[in-house]
Amino acid sequence: MEVLKKLLMEFKERGIPKDLIERDLKIDWMRKKANVFVGIRRAGKTYSVFQSLSRFNFRDVFYINMEDDRIINPNIRHLTELIPTIKETFKTNKQIYLFVDEIQNVEGWEKWAKRIAEDPNIILFISGSSSKLSSFEIPTVLRGRTITNYIFPLSFKEFLKFKNFDYTAKSLSYSSKKPELMRLLNEYLSYGGFREIVLVEEDTKKLKLLKEYFSTIIARDIIERYKIENILALETFMKYIINNYSRYISFSKAHKWMKSIGIKIGKATLMEYYRYIKQSFFVNHTSIFSYKIKDVLQYPIKIYVADHGFVNALSIKQKNMGHLYEQQVANELFKRAVSDPSVELSYWKNPLHEEVDFVVRKGLNVEQLIQVCYDISYPKTKTREIKALLKASDELKCKNLLVITKDYEKEEVEDGNKIKYIPLWKWLLEEHKLKKPK
Repeated sequence: MEVLKKLLMEFKERGIPKDLIERDLKIDWMRKKANVFVGIRRAGKTYSVFQSLSRFNFRDVFYINMEDDRIINPNIRHLTELIPTIKETFKTNKQIYLFVDEIQNVEGWEKWAKRIAEDPNIILFISGSSSKLSSFEIPTVLRGRTITNYIFPLSFKEFLKFKNFDYTAKSLSYSSKKPELMRLLNEYLSYGGFREIVLVEEDTKKLKLLKEYFSTIIARDIIERYKIENILALETFMKYIINNYSRYISFSKAHKWMKSIGIKIGKATLMEYYRYIKQSFFVNHTSIFSYKIKDVLQYPIKIYVADHGFVNALSIKQKNMGHLYEQQVANELFKRAVSDPSVELSYWKNPLHEEVDFVVRKGLNVEQLIQVCYDISYPKTKTREIKALLKASDELKCKNLLVITKDYEKEEVEDGNKIKYIPLWKWLLEEHKLKKPK
């Protein structure tokens, strides 16, 4: 096909993007597998694959985007013609590294991917925003034949790299660069970690891009994919979620609220909408910690938006730094949970409504309890947070206790339990490996 030849030749002329800034990614790929990259739209999946491909001989690397408007009605024929077109048009070594972007737009791509992946002379990389590429929804024909890489917006450490902020982590607490670090942290918390937005200077343009991202996610990854007819209800529910980030949400209350503002939608439909929103990688959540499935399903979930920039761009509520800190901690913990499938996240709450923000469980063992408290300087606030932490520690038999704050750093002993306090910026720059306390 001439269009395929044209697009492949354009890539060869253009090459790997010159503005590629390497991220701190652990990218897994294997021969005879479909190497998959998924994540929220605009998180940087394409650049992440380019980073992976840059280690190979460029002569053997090929890229095509199935969302290119010049590919009219992308179909399986476009895919089946790819390898023949490459072999007929370009001089390559025996090994070919092929990257197909937004492959989910092609109906029947799964069988093609299986066939190509089984060829030892072709290393296949595929990406897309749709959850159809995730390990949870990968079709039966590809089960066991994929390696999935989840790509998130930039971490704070990556954000600093993109901002050309050089630092030595051990001395930052006492460095003259500390004020600039805190300014950058506030920028990160306000506008998030989408690569394109981080590189834009003007705040108004950042907000405009975030709103456009939001609209595109609704249109492309939810409405079009799931054939949503009640668009007003979906958009309103997504804004409800954004305005309730780092808070508890029950579908019964959300349903009553929607009804109170005149939007007719069934509770079951609302729950289905949430599943669609989650599968677009726009939100994640924690459930109450319990070994009883009934409790996990019955109690409210605690909701977190995939990128905190959406909160600033779309929330109508006044900025709450405590909730923003918790939101950022949640997103870092979700990344860890993805890289280690044995890790599960929950919140803890008892009948007295005392709560701990994060219970980090690895297998059957609770390995860490994390409380997020922006300002720990008020005695009543500190007493409340620590009281809940100690009760959870006693109930869950966990002594690894952490409190993440704005600027308080210390180790204290309460009722014989060691509690570590650490500023958010420092925690974000640490290696997040679970370590059992001595």
